[in-house]
Amino acid sequence: MNLSCRNLRRSRSRKPINHVHSHLGPRSSQSPLRIRETRICHPCESRGPSPSQEFVDSRFRGNDRLISQLPIPRRFVLQSGPPRVLSTRHGYSGQIAKAVCGASSSRDRAIGLLRAGKQKVVIRETNSLLHWNYFLALEADLERLSRFIEFTTQNFPTHSIQIAHLLLAASSEVDVIARQLCRRLDRAAKANSIKKYRKVMRCAIPELEVSVVRLPRHGLELIPWQNWRCDKTPTWWTAHNKVKHQRSSYFEKASLQNVLNAMAGLFLLTLHFYRREIEGRRMEPPPVLFMPPRDLAIVAPTVGGPMALFFQEQV
Repeated sequence: MNLSCRNLRRSRSRKPINHVHSHLGPRSSQSPLRIRETRICHPCESRGPSPSQEFVDSRFRGNDRLISQLPIPRRFVLQSGPPRVLSTRHGYSGQIAKAVCGASSSRDRAIGLLRAGKQKVVIRETNSLLHWNYFLALEADLERLSRFIEFTTQNFPTHSIQIAHLLLAASSEVDVIARQLCRRLDRAAKANSIKKYRKVMRCAIPELEVSVVRLPRHGLELIPWQNWRCDKTPTWWTAHNKVKHQRSSYFEKASLQNVLNAMAGLFLLTLHFYRREIEGRRMEPPPVLFMPPRDLAIVAPTVGGPMALFFQEQV
């Protein structure tokens, strides 16, 4: 009984802690965030902060390693909920409160905390391969589809909403890359349709019409641009237009065969697009399902590193 009374008097005698409250805009439009503060004790000590300090973001785990270098003697856990409460007991807290409370995103909060902690952390950003990353995202969706539909000739007529979605996305990206590629190949040409793309690419990339794309996992070989040899539009491109503009009448055109050829055609154009601008003749990460023609590129391991796609030297 005496011990509990002593603890009660001790807790009442402590000075109150100032707090800084902040909101991220109106409560009705955006749910504010709360930073919960907890003390970290060393295993060999009964109290006192731990030498290891870390910042844990429960929604954006990618910044944990970066923010863990901050010299904050407390652990801040970012959660969704009521308004944030930041303690101003420590020297960094006032700066941290301004940095975090005025931020509109996790990235801004991370940068604010880094500046508040006065850490010299260098973040270097290089140019990302946007079109290549987009292809890899579509390829990942196609790989997920292969778990439910086996990629065989017997299933080529299979059609579905997901296949239609991939067909439209892949064909639209073909239009985007083909237009940019034609501008690089012939600046005077104003190619803006599939027939004009054929005219420009036939002169600059004649091997495109006979290029074979392999799917080793499923034992398939595709020649997506072979219709150009007969001066005709690729069948998968025609199917894309019919599904896009007359879906109720031609929904069966959103078939597995057409989406595989559309993805293979996008794969070839993306490789030719980056072959003329990428440095080091290497792209990472490599594709998962599609393998390029050997005279264009190969997929091989790097020296002591991961797999990558290497372009062949142009003759």
